[in-house]
Amino acid sequence: MQRVLPDARGGVDPFHGLRDAGRRVDEARRVERRTGHRLPRRPLLKNEADLTERQAKELATIRQHFRNVAQFHWVKEQLRDLYRAASLEEAKAILDRILFEAEGASDAALVPWGRTLKRRKNEILADHPWRASNGDTEDVHSKIKRLNRID
Repeated sequence: MQRVLPDARGGVDPFHGLRDAGRRVDEARRVERRTGHRLPRRPLLKNEADLTERQAKELATIRQHFRNVAQFHWVKEQLRDLYRAASLEEAKAILDRILFEAEGASDAALVPWGRTLKRRKNEILADHPWRASNGDTEDVHSKIKRLNRID
């Protein structure tokens, strides 16, 4: 990309950033499930503001008893806040807090995620000035694939 469009900047849009975060939270949940604990999926992946009363209680229980999963969930929710931040400075402050917490995490899988976020810091923050997304293009591609399946 840099060779063809030298002034172009890559970025991690909210959809892809949060999808990756959700995947990592779900993986932490599945690791915990392998130890015999049955953790509900929805409260961990759903936007915290949209949780039902029951899901909020389940999430509180997870936070109380499953620290590693709770740490992953916290990072996901912080990333959600980062993408909602009103200014680039606010987004930087949130990302710095995420990186600090991930660096000292007790879960060995969270530390590499923190390193990935640190390495991709500029791409994550690149979304803020422009709020650009390729979501519309991906939506068209999904519709075309769906139409091809109907044939």
